[in-house]
Amino acid sequence: MPPIDLEAKLEEHSARLDDLIRLYDQQQTGVQVDRKEAEDKTRDVLKKHDALEEGYRQRRMALQERITAARQLVASIKASDGSIDADALLAEVELARQATFDHALLVVAAGEGSLDRIRNISDDHRKALGIVEAEKAKADLLKTVGDRDSTIRDLESTITEKNEDLKSKNEELKSKNEELKSKNEELKSKNEELKRTRGELEASRQKAQASVEESKSSEAKYAALGQKYAALERELEASKQQLVAREAEKTALSGELATTQNNKQEVEGKLATVRAELGSAKEAVRVIEEEARRQQAAFDGDLAALLAQHEAGEGALERRVHELEMFLEEERFRAAALSQSHANVSLRLADAERSCAAAQQTNAALTEARDLLGALRDDEARQLRDSESTVDELVSVVFELAGEIADLELSVEGERRTVRDRESDIGRLEGDVERLETTVRGLETKVNGLETKVNGLETKVNGLETKVNGLETKVNNYDDSLENANAELEELKSELEGANHRLDEELQTSESLRNDADAASAERDRAEAAELGLAEFFAVQSGWDGAEFQSWVPFVRAVSRADYVAGLPASADRPWTVLQSWCEGGGRGLHDHTPASLAHVAGRLYGAALNGDCGEESICLVGQVMGHLVRDDTVSLPPVVTALEAYVDAVSRIDLARCDQRIHVLCLGLWQVASVVRSLRPGAEQVDRIALDIGSLVDSDSLCRELRELMWDPEVAEAELRDLPVSQNHFFVGDSRICLLAVSGVPDWLFAIDFGERSIGMVHVSRGEWAGIQEYRIRASEGGRDLTVPVTSAQRLGWVLNHFSA
Repeated sequence: MPPIDLEAKLEEHSARLDDLIRLYDQQQTGVQVDRKEAEDKTRDVLKKHDALEEGYRQRRMALQERITAARQLVASIKASDGSIDADALLAEVELARQATFDHALLVVAAGEGSLDRIRNISDDHRKALGIVEAEKAKADLLKTVGDRDSTIRDLESTITEKNEDLKSKNEELKSKNEELKSKNEELKSKNEELKRTRGELEASRQKAQASVEESKSSEAKYAALGQKYAALERELEASKQQLVAREAEKTALSGELATTQNNKQEVEGKLATVRAELGSAKEAVRVIEEEARRQQAAFDGDLAALLAQHEAGEGALERRVHELEMFLEEERFRAAALSQSHANVSLRLADAERSCAAAQQTNAALTEARDLLGALRDDEARQLRDSESTVDELVSVVFELAGEIADLELSVEGERRTVRDRESDIGRLEGDVERLETTVRGLETKVNGLETKVNGLETKVNGLETKVNGLETKVNNYDDSLENANAELEELKSELEGANHRLDEELQTSESLRNDADAASAERDRAEAAELGLAEFFAVQSGWDGAEFQSWVPFVRAVSRADYVAGLPASADRPWTVLQSWCEGGGRGLHDHTPASLAHVAGRLYGAALNGDCGEESICLVGQVMGHLVRDDTVSLPPVVTALEAYVDAVSRIDLARCDQRIHVLCLGLWQVASVVRSLRPGAEQVDRIALDIGSLVDSDSLCRELRELMWDPEVAEAELRDLPVSQNHFFVGDSRICLLAVSGVPDWLFAIDFGERSIGMVHVSRGEWAGIQEYRIRASEGGRDLTVPVTSAQRLGWVLNHFSA
């Protein structure tokens, strides 16, 4: 790539870098990241860009200095009028003879390029060695140039790939920018929606705050109601405890009542026993009365006597009974006083016990009364021990039993009153319990009302809490949306950072590529300068008359490749060689070869192709190239291929039907050289293409096609021509194995086909002369060997006279 194109590429990359920096600024502004960080990154990129520009400027200055030095070097070998002093160089080359030149080459080859072994050689050797050393140095330089050129091509391909990658990265970055823009728009819309949502959220929060305040007031009311409810609960609990106490008291009273009933049952059992005893006593009394009635008659007298005494004793007994009744009355009063003193419900059991004690005292009193009655009965017995002892005892027993019955009835009545009192207390307690239960039910109704109100308040609070939860859910959703938006923003920031990182990498790659391109450009400029120097050298050697040497660069590069292969094997069929024509007048001989290497001859042929020369010089050079391909052990094919390609391009623009006849011979020579090169380098695409192109040119021309048929199978063609008699268009010279061929359309010229040397050339008819009566001689060019044609028959004579002017 020329430096101008490279500079254009660098400017294009600079413009792309500016676009990337501007795009980076737009991205940084679009996502509203830290502007200072963006400015720092932009400043770093600009510093890198300035450093690249400074490096490019310095390299360009160094390159210009090297170009100036190269131009001064070229100017130093030019004459004062600006032209190259080629005469001296050609004179030195011409002065060196072929033997001396070959000897110098052998010495240099043996010494591996060192001058230590050839210090005592002749001046001619030294002159030749100077040229050889220059050519060797140029060959090495051309090889280096070739290597550098391949490196430059690789770098150019790498730069092209990097440019494509950069284009793809630019496209990707553009798509990322579009995505960032769309995401920025989406983010803006989300931000607007978020702002609206935040407004709604703020309003909702205010409403929620108001609801919270209302809920707080409701909670205060609820707390007051709760306190009142707690007080009612405490009162209810106290009532319940009181009810429990009353229940316990009722249970105790029930226990006391049961005990009293048990005592009553015991007393009733005792009363039944007493009544049974009383019944038995009454029965005994009845029996006794019956017995007394039976004995009454017997004792009437005695009874009347004793009646007065009995009445006196009865009065005393009544007084004693009255005393006992008074004592019992006192005991009753005492029991009543004791019963009245224990009005407390909790001591009713003690009252019962006291009643039992009173009953026991009563029993004791009864026992004491019995004792007294016993004493009285004893007294009465002592008084009535005579006739009424039995009656007195029965009467005392009856009275005692009646007293006991009365006492027992009084005790039972007292117990019944006690039971009735206790039942009255129990009824009163049950009334109190019912009133308490009514109060409790009222309290429970009130509590239920309060609970209903509290439930309503709780429902309202739950509704408010549900609303608050809904608002909190909405707030959480908004927070999640905000977090998602922040996450997307962070992702976009990460993508942007990745894009920035990739941009930095691309900048570094671009900087590296720019450095490589600068180095490649410098190296290529050095190589181009060297190539131009070598091109000028080969152009001067070839006698090229052009002013610009850029067209010689392909040949220099071909020479620098030094693709050596083995020459044509000795066992292979010898190819055909085209020779310089024996023209009208003088000229160098047919087999005269100018001493030169294959590269030198190929260079001269390349220069002739560039000049458009298709004459004798070109034919001679083609013959010399074929000679090197046949004789040399190793040959370098790239210079020959380049020269052939140049001639194919030059000949393809010529109309072979109207061109000079020597161009046909040149085409045949080029075709033979291309065939040999193709056999030495089989499978090479460029060589195959050139061979096919030259073969197509030969096939398209009738003259070339006719000559090629003879050259295609020379043994068969020679045998056929030898056996054929002399005809109008051919004359075979048997001793020399040369056939003279006259072709229609080519006047004054004959084609000399040498089957022995496998060569073909053109002979002008003016060069023939008689050497004797039966010999006709065709004069060769200077330095060549004349061709003698025996004229031994009239046909041969007629052919010579028809085709030669002498």
